[in-house]
Amino acid sequence: MKLLTSLFVILIFSLSFCFAETGLKFEKTTIIDKITSDNKLYKFSFRFKNEKKYRIEILDIETPCGCTVVDVKKFIYEPGDDGIIKGIFKVENRLGLQEKSIILHTDDLNNSSIRLTLKIDILNEIEAKPRLLHWVKDSDIETKNVVLTIYNKLWEVTSIEFDRSKFKLKNTKYPDNYIIEVTPTSTSSIIRDTIKVKLINKRKEKRLLAIHVLVK
Repeated sequence: MKLLTSLFVILIFSLSFCFAETGLKFEKTTIIDKITSDNKLYKFSFRFKNEKKYRIEILDIETPCGCTVVDVKKFIYEPGDDGIIKGIFKVENRLGLQEKSIILHTDDLNNSSIRLTLKIDILNEIEAKPRLLHWVKDSDIETKNVVLTIYNKLWEVTSIEFDRSKFKLKNTKYPDNYIIEVTPTSTSSIIRDTIKVKLINKRKEKRLLAIHVLVK
């Protein structure tokens, strides 16, 4: 009986140790965000507080590559001190989901390593899906749609150029995207053509987006 009691006490102690709060308590350890590819830098910050009754020192901050740069004002935090880790993620030519881990090494024996995570989804400023519309030769004439999504709201469509002898086109603007409906005038002959979507932004920069159409 005494042995069982002792084992129970050890178990409770172990569990309380495992679930004890970390010394540096972060408001969040993961940042999830979406940006467009025209952003060259992404700034972020992780706020924390020393909730222990002893001083904690940050010994080192490990970053995954030169694309992620972090800075901290001081390395020693007395009980109750607040802190913030500021950083910059260099977007450069990256696209898609980027996941970067930042590791803090401290002298706190209860939690010597803390992992902070960035999950940044980098989107094209403008995206059209699909970029190829295909009809089988001699098939039924049917309408196919292109969804044009503009993630960077500085851009807008100014015109859509297409061969009216080959296709009919309807462009409808919605709050989040454009729906371009394309219908061939005939599928009796082979057609290779391009629909040209012209855009302009607030800085008067221009862009041309090509949508390929094929009857074959």
